[in-house]
Amino acid sequence: MKISSGADILAPGLDYPANYLIHNCELKNKKVLVIGSGCELPALRLFEHSENMVDLIVEDYDSLINSQLNLEDQHGVRVRIMDFEITDFGKDEIDVVLAQNSLTDFRRSKILKEIKRILKPGGFVSAGELVKMQEKIPVFVEDMFRSSLLDPLTPDEAEKFYTDRSLKIIENYDLSFTLKKYYTVVLNKLKETLGTLSEREKKYYKKLIKKISHESNIYLKQGGDKYIGFRNYLMKYDA
Repeated sequence: MKISSGADILAPGLDYPANYLIHNCELKNKKVLVIGSGCELPALRLFEHSENMVDLIVEDYDSLINSQLNLEDQHGVRVRIMDFEITDFGKDEIDVVLAQNSLTDFRRSKILKEIKRILKPGGFVSAGELVKMQEKIPVFVEDMFRSSLLDPLTPDEAEKFYTDRSLKIIENYDLSFTLKKYYTVVLNKLKETLGTLSEREKKYYKKLIKKISHESNIYLKQGGDKYIGFRNYLMKYDA
């Protein structure tokens, strides 16, 4: 199901994390890895500044097909399926990692351990994460996170998580203001797409459709915006 177009970035944080990398890191001739679905356009922008093939990894077949459709005839981005916690990259192979909405996960520690394994000492990580704006949040928001297999931290907890693991935070950007646009675009794209799907396709994508609709409605209509934020941590790996 193609629910995005090349003109949209269907990942929380939109194009800001990629732009911060472009303006704060030397990317020319660097090996760049993007982790997370919906990040085709950020990967293309990073390729323009790196001039090296950029790798984009996703974790399931539907995300792979969606990425390939969105990239169409674009060159410079190679998209593959890999487990985020067990990739095919070699030790110290990557110069720069953009992890957009892929570390807000119950496997956070294992994914970051893998990022550190493949990242060169002195390499850069841009990690964009959904965060809890308060330590205690309502049950309906907790349920949303749990059903989506998300395990967000508070901003302070996230910062400590990274610094405790040999990552030096260069900048900490509050991108919560991007979430309204993100969820609005995602919900509208979903509505557009539903009109083109057969009943069989709707049944096949039932779980994904329910997830997207549920998250968007909680944020936009049920007050979730008071408790759900988004932060981007631009960091250097001091091995």
